[in-house]
Amino acid sequence: MILIDDFLNDDEWDIFNSEVVWGEKISNNFVPVDELGMRGLFVEEIVLKIWNTFSLDHKDNMQYYEYWTNFLSPDEPLDWHIDKDEVMYEESQQLSKPAYGAVLYPDHKVSGGFLEIEHSKGEVERIAPMPNRLVLFHAGDKYHRVSPIHYGQRMTLATNLWGKL
Repeated sequence: MILIDDFLNDDEWDIFNSEVVWGEKISNNFVPVDELGMRGLFVEEIVLKIWNTFSLDHKDNMQYYEYWTNFLSPDEPLDWHIDKDEVMYEESQQLSKPAYGAVLYPDHKVSGGFLEIEHSKGEVERIAPMPNRLVLFHAGDKYHRVSPIHYGQRMTLATNLWGKL
């Protein structure tokens, strides 16, 4: 797991917290690695920055970026899971998992809503949803969840890196 606070610079941070990103929910977008950023979308520039921070040569082994926004409230829990191709799993019960996952938190007001990552039976790492915090982890291999939210709305830009679909 890699945690980076103050990930975005001031100019990026201002745009990241605007209607450009949070005006409406972004559903799962799968973009080939050689096409991300070609459409001129700010959110795709941020996704590319996330993965370039992780590794400049990640494109050599990966084929797709996936990204979406998540809005959770006290009435909308996110229980223990691993990230996977949900459609494939529902249709065939076969698991196709991303190589890595990441979340980036905007400026939001929330109590609770910790990212919890299980490392071994009984050992859970808890990460606070702090604004401008980036968390990179093995989302397809590590069970993770969002702890109960007491009040407010927990928001994230989530992204996965896929070797194949």
